[in-house]
Amino acid sequence: MVNSVTLTDVRLLDDQSGTAGGGISSAGPLTLDNVLLSGNIAVTNGGAIYNDAQLTIRNFTIGTTSGFTTPNSAEGGGGIFDTGMHNTDISGSAIVGNKGVGGGGISARSLVTMTITNTTIANNEASDVGAGITTNGPITLKNDTIAGNSAANDSTSGGAGLNAFGSGVYNFVNTAFQNNLATGSGVSASCGCSGSSCKSGVFVSQGHNMSDDATCAPNTSLGDFSKTNAQLQALAGNGGPTETMALLMNTPAVDAGDNANCPNTDQRGNMRPADGNLKGNMTCDIGAYELFTPSNDLHVSGKRAHNRVRRGQPAEVGFDFTNDPGASADATGVTMTTDPLPSAYDFAGATMTLGGTATSCPFDASSRVVSCDVGTLARGQTVSLDLQGSAAAVGTMEITAHVSATAPIDLFPDNNTSTVTMLVQGNSNMAITATGPTQNPTVNGSAPVSFTVKNLGPDQANNVQVLARFQNRMRYQKMQLSNGGTCTLGQDNANSVCKLGSIASGASVTGTLNLQPTSEGTATVDLEVATDDYDEDVSNNVVSVPLTIAAETPTTPTTPTTPTTSTSGGGGCVSQPGGPFDPTLLVLALGGVAGIASRRWRKARTGGGR
Repeated sequence: MVNSVTLTDVRLLDDQSGTAGGGISSAGPLTLDNVLLSGNIAVTNGGAIYNDAQLTIRNFTIGTTSGFTTPNSAEGGGGIFDTGMHNTDISGSAIVGNKGVGGGGISARSLVTMTITNTTIANNEASDVGAGITTNGPITLKNDTIAGNSAANDSTSGGAGLNAFGSGVYNFVNTAFQNNLATGSGVSASCGCSGSSCKSGVFVSQGHNMSDDATCAPNTSLGDFSKTNAQLQALAGNGGPTETMALLMNTPAVDAGDNANCPNTDQRGNMRPADGNLKGNMTCDIGAYELFTPSNDLHVSGKRAHNRVRRGQPAEVGFDFTNDPGASADATGVTMTTDPLPSAYDFAGATMTLGGTATSCPFDASSRVVSCDVGTLARGQTVSLDLQGSAAAVGTMEITAHVSATAPIDLFPDNNTSTVTMLVQGNSNMAITATGPTQNPTVNGSAPVSFTVKNLGPDQANNVQVLARFQNRMRYQKMQLSNGGTCTLGQDNANSVCKLGSIASGASVTGTLNLQPTSEGTATVDLEVATDDYDEDVSNNVVSVPLTIAAETPTTPTTPTTPTTSTSGGGGCVSQPGGPFDPTLLVLALGGVAGIASRRWRKARTGGGR
């Protein structure tokens, strides 16, 4: 059984599908690294990719680029159509020049939790709304560039860059919006909401975003820039594996971001933050491109680290230090040192590379500091420090390194230090089992399905969710959990999602799904569990419960009880307590009372008496 697939250094060009997924159709965990998809066509959804499982994309081009000018296209999601219940993580990529009716670049559904970092989404087209992205689920954008997307919708409400429909919500930080147009009306429309269930508050700023319009609900108190042109340059190859939209020195987006939410590198793999405008502060830029302007001294010139790593897996970190060619002299007495390494970082070794020669650097186990004696670093020369190790605990981990020299005097010491930040995720193993009713359910009867979710992995699982699908012959009644989590019926009335919260290693949560069959025949109820953390085995994340629904049981009418007839003398009526009501008795009784009253009335009229 194939548990996951990874594609590296692959090109998929000019493929077609009569249904969905012109280039790739995936129903299992998929990782794409340094892959190009261009010119792929699907009749329905997902011109380049149709996805229904956990998806990881790095250094990826979906669409047009130099030498490959044919767009991916589909009805929904010309680049990517993402559905199901899972996490999708896109970083360091370019989603450009794709075409669709809705979602020229990306179309995502409500149960997909999507994070997009250091990615350019540009020049996509939609004949309806959401040329860049359209979604009815949650998406987080961090240091992205959303630019030059055009939607043919004739109003700004649909959103040419980002379109939210239904329960769609966007969270964004350090993200640039520029020149996204609703071509039907010829006005700027970076963000917009469509559909009858549109609501306010779907565009949530986390600070330091820049847009040339005010459609993305800017929050100036959080450092947002409204109606400000970032002055992004045209899409081009500016280094790195994918095309970017460069920034120039002293343009508004340079050094205007938030360092607290800044990734370790930009879309090209260059270090963040950098002192792009040479004003003495290393500050994150807004957008997917980080401007690095070398200064004429000894300085940090690069760093390498993943933004997310798994506990127990390799977490390698690298730093580059350069003595600029315009420096006043060769730097002497140069050393590289780290701050004390975190106790949760299982150190395995440190290597210094200078002039093509690699040597080991000593590590003081008591202080947990690495120190490398570089010696002389000539003008124009670069030295690298690489740390080998792994993350031993879940959480956020920071590693900092410095460079210094005894001579000449460094007039700009602030650019001699760099820090990498890694989010260490746990290892879970979510498993779900389920059982149906003990007897075949009947139409308009009850069909309870019981299920158990257990975390078989070594770490706590966070943000656990269960999806139940019951598309045929079923009417939803109720879904509840033993731990008090919340369950919500989907908009199509064919699925329900429960939020279980966190589940400790070895712990479990039980639940019940109550359904009412609506027609005779066979049906299947599917349940799926997912978590934000790494799942070591996804083969046990889905379970199906087959049901055979019988015809409705007819109701048997009640047979009236025959009154008991008295055989004793005296005639008249017999009282039978608890027996059936006989309307004849009431008629006879009322008749007798009426007769007595009539005789008395006649006697009164004639003067008679007793």
